[in-house]
Amino acid sequence: MNAIFLDPTPITKDNISAVIDAGHIAKDKVCEGAMDGVNGC
Repeated sequence: MNAIFLDPTPITKDNISAVIDAGHIAKDKVCEGAMDGVNGC
């Protein structure tokens, strides 16, 4: 079996839109209670 290990990407308010765009979680779930200034919300 072959494996490729990817470097983890920390999720912050500056790149949360990457998680939403990738379809890992719905925007309404991510942005629930988000503060102003969160990219993607």
